[in-house]
Amino acid sequence: MTASARRVLMLHYYFPPLVGMGSVRAVKLAAELPDFGWTPAVVSARTGPDGADPSLAPASGEVVRTGQLRLRRPGAARPVASAPTASRGGVRALLHRWVYRPDAQIGWYPFALRAARRLLRERPVDVLCSSSFPITAHLVARTLHRETGLPWVAEFRDTWSDGSTQGGRRLAADTALERALVREATAVVTVSDTWAELFRARGARRVWTLTNGFDPADFAAEPPPPEPRVTYVGNYYPHKQDLATPIAALGALAREPQFTALGLKLVGEMPPALAPALAAHGLRDRVECTGFVPHATCVRHAMTSAALLVAGPPADDRPELRGNIAGKIFECLATRRPILFVGAPDSDAAKLVRPFPRVRIVRPGDVDGAVAALRALLTEPCPRGGDLEPFTHRALAGRLARILSAAHADRSPTE
Repeated sequence: MTASARRVLMLHYYFPPLVGMGSVRAVKLAAELPDFGWTPAVVSARTGPDGADPSLAPASGEVVRTGQLRLRRPGAARPVASAPTASRGGVRALLHRWVYRPDAQIGWYPFALRAARRLLRERPVDVLCSSSFPITAHLVARTLHRETGLPWVAEFRDTWSDGSTQGGRRLAADTALERALVREATAVVTVSDTWAELFRARGARRVWTLTNGFDPADFAAEPPPPEPRVTYVGNYYPHKQDLATPIAALGALAREPQFTALGLKLVGEMPPALAPALAAHGLRDRVECTGFVPHATCVRHAMTSAALLVAGPPADDRPELRGNIAGKIFECLATRRPILFVGAPDSDAAKLVRPFPRVRIVRPGDVDGAVAALRALLTEPCPRGGDLEPFTHRALAGRLARILSAAHADRSPTE
């Protein structure tokens, strides 16, 4: 860190050891930023809904963790003795729709705002940087931006109103808030070029693409010989991903004599939506589900697999789908294991993985194509290749530093 280092106040609800959306990205970028002239101070929640992974806890740095008002999450269990009537259920649904605004983490807002104000009083900050989800982080940053006039960089790792399950007035209110946030922010950061165009169309003044990435140190160990497993890592979202096609292909391949030992490993929780497909294709007894595992264990599972599955967006006709690049894609590429990508071939995710020779791209629904691709990945030699350096967290931190400097100087960053 240089003597002239600037300071950035980062508002991340999920920051390790908390497990959650974008937490690995947040801690890795924060660790690298000082080498590029920016010292981060982080405001985060003390506890989160998905627990913690102590192995990801930052080794150093200024992190302030706060409490939050605990609002019962929609769908959370309640005691049988207090089971609601239909009318009470309707009231609760109404409250969930209008009280959880913009999201269930709104109870963090007053605590995060108070902690951030205290940090600003104690030591000057040059730029504010908030990251969603949750959108609540942007509300905190916007309030600070209005109070102090500090430049504000708003990071949207996902689109918001496009994927909303709300309708009517709630959707209209969320859409209006999203547009107001991106218009007021000094700069907007998102993770794909298609989404960058989407936010420009919504009125953002400056938008920059900063993809997800990986830490080479996490993949430095030489892996043991691969197991006869095809592995899927992370969450599965049936409405915007397709695992039915590769499951059908695996079922067909497992009936061939040379693949009788082939199985499927799911690193994470078992998605209920997959159970019928697994049973229909004879894989119910060939699937292993790890449940939640620490990040380092997740990496080991991926590196010891015969091949990896990546589920891209099933369609590319809508920007919110076309621009969706799952964060796990970068770590899958970093393993240098063979990858079957099932998704729309013109999506941003497909364009990202296409240059890598160990990747095969198959359209959703093309089971025969998936069978042929898997057979080739599992039996044919393929050289390593493809430039991963731009996707290392260090390279991405350098780009983030340039974006922060541009916001501070109110100019466009140079590449």
